[in-house]
Amino acid sequence: MTLKKSFPILSSVILSLALCTCGTSEDSNSDGGDDVDGGIDVCQRDDSQKGSTATEWQLVPDGEPASGYICPKRDVDHYWFEVTQPRSIVDVSLSNNVLASTVQLCFDIYKQGEDIRYGGECDNDSTDGKTNLNSTWYLEEAGTYFIEVRDDRGDTEDSRVLNNYLLSIGVVQDKDEYEPNDSAAQAKTIAGGQGYLSYREDEDWYKVDVSSAGQIMLLELTNSAKTEVDLRYEVFMPDGSTRINAGEDTDGMNGDNTYLHDSLALAEAGTYYIKISDINGDDADLDLGYSLSVSTRNNPDARDSSGTGNEEWAQATPITSGSTITGAYLATRGDDDWYVIESPGVDDVHPALLEIDLVFPNASPIEPVINLLVADPHTPCTAGDACGELVSTCSGCNNDIECLKAQCPSHECLTHLSKCKGSGECLNGGSYWGCGVTSLFMYGVEWSETGNAKHLHTVAPMYGQRYYFRVSDYQSKRFDADNAYTLTITVRQEKDTHEVPPNGLYLPYMTESQENASRNWNKQLATPINCTESGGEIVCGPIVGYLSYRGDQDWYVMSRNGGAVVPAEPESSPAEKSVTVDWDLQIDWSFNNGKSGMPVGILVDPGRQTPMGPEVTAGSGTWGVGAGECSYFCGEYHTPDSFYLWVFNDTFRKYDYEHPYSVTIRLVRDCPANCGYCDDDRCEYGCPTPTNPDPESNCP
Repeated sequence: MTLKKSFPILSSVILSLALCTCGTSEDSNSDGGDDVDGGIDVCQRDDSQKGSTATEWQLVPDGEPASGYICPKRDVDHYWFEVTQPRSIVDVSLSNNVLASTVQLCFDIYKQGEDIRYGGECDNDSTDGKTNLNSTWYLEEAGTYFIEVRDDRGDTEDSRVLNNYLLSIGVVQDKDEYEPNDSAAQAKTIAGGQGYLSYREDEDWYKVDVSSAGQIMLLELTNSAKTEVDLRYEVFMPDGSTRINAGEDTDGMNGDNTYLHDSLALAEAGTYYIKISDINGDDADLDLGYSLSVSTRNNPDARDSSGTGNEEWAQATPITSGSTITGAYLATRGDDDWYVIESPGVDDVHPALLEIDLVFPNASPIEPVINLLVADPHTPCTAGDACGELVSTCSGCNNDIECLKAQCPSHECLTHLSKCKGSGECLNGGSYWGCGVTSLFMYGVEWSETGNAKHLHTVAPMYGQRYYFRVSDYQSKRFDADNAYTLTITVRQEKDTHEVPPNGLYLPYMTESQENASRNWNKQLATPINCTESGGEIVCGPIVGYLSYRGDQDWYVMSRNGGAVVPAEPESSPAEKSVTVDWDLQIDWSFNNGKSGMPVGILVDPGRQTPMGPEVTAGSGTWGVGAGECSYFCGEYHTPDSFYLWVFNDTFRKYDYEHPYSVTIRLVRDCPANCGYCDDDRCEYGCPTPTNPDPESNCP
């Protein structure tokens, strides 16, 4: 039933004139009458009195609207109506016919013989267009009720003859058979019938008895069509006041209908309470009800159904390396499952490897996420500390956010503090306490080696003796009490002896700006390699290493006892067309990648010249001697004490902890025959010659 009415302006003028009578109108805030009304366009007068049940001030449900004026200041007009049956709903409509008025119309509802306000509403901005207040209110008892119409603050009036207001009501029975259920004390057992938010500020409370702790509650709240009501549910503990979860439809007019569902963990036995309401309490619907379905069942995850569960890091389930966790569920909304593994002797100088394998069935609605966390030994803390930031700083980079993130072990920078972000937990690291570092966040097909986002797999470095793992749904929205997941964590030895300590930054989400910005930082971590001169060649290596984990990159710095790696020797042969001896760069390599199939990039970074080197796959060979493999050091440019070697996978996603690569760098005197860069007619990338001593400046 819809009780909202509208009336044409002309009829409202006629009605207003018909209802104007002489006399006084009592002010509800004083013992005497209202200020005396004046004449036309001064004040329209009436003689309504507080508490009066005179016939001319009676409102008849669904009858003609009453008309009146708020004038003079502090004027209050009094109306009354009868409610013949208990548990009724009164629908009040108060409007005027002007676009702007100084009066901010309000109405209040009272019961005869009581000072309790049963409802009411105000138009708090009378200048925003035509006033049209329309709302429903619940009346528990039959009897006589009063409606008072006034200005919001009583300090304005509107004497213009056309500026009358119209007041009408409708009275219907509340369809909600669960009423009264407006509090936890009045909560009803769900019996299958529909509930209704029939009036403004209506709250419907229900109760569910739970026989034992460790169960889960399955809840569905639906309606069948659009409505102005924005449905919201809240679930409370047996004390009736501690809320454990809530959900809402922020716009009941969006979409075909409302459908909310939830699955909640119940920590204890007892009577739980559910409150249904409109989000802001300002909408109601007399005709369209809602359906609430609630059931309980045992939690299928034994870790959650008994004991303390594993919802927090301090309750983390211990994992044995290589053993698979089974029978695990994200059975409730917001469920977090924590696990922990230990490997004594591991730290950020002596790392190990963590192989992570998380599998959800394809039928599961869960979008799996797994976080890896470790206590930061450089940011000590005491249990309970906020740990929102680490001691590590992040700055510079022209405020490029990806560059700033690359400076942080947590891969997140709090730019307003120039500090690296902590995980928000003070973690027990085994032999110390430190603020948590989220060292890895795995989600989506990018972290699946099969292209299936339900199956996450990778290998990551382990920089502490104790690591924590948090399994959850992305954004904690979905739940699944029917499909179990499996989790396998394996600690593996880091076979790369050059990783003690690590010889490259761990950047698992590598971006182009991070790659460019981090090159100079990585050079500070490079493993020293001593080069020797043998048979007229300078030889660096063999260098044997592993790209053991996703994002692994290995940096080496070449040096030579007794001086610069590349000596500055005068060129004595005119045929070489050079001032200083140039060098042919050749790279011997081998890599057996039978398992991974990944390509390996090998780049020599001489500093002043562009880095040079191949991308190789399985096999072995020498790069720099074939067609199109021109690589060289200009003698004039390369007389530093050292240069660098960078080994990496081009996508920074593939890895191989089983098969090593081997690289040997050889520098052979004189410019290679397959290069024209040593000729005196070259400028870009060219080496200086007697006729072109500065090719970089002479390039057009």
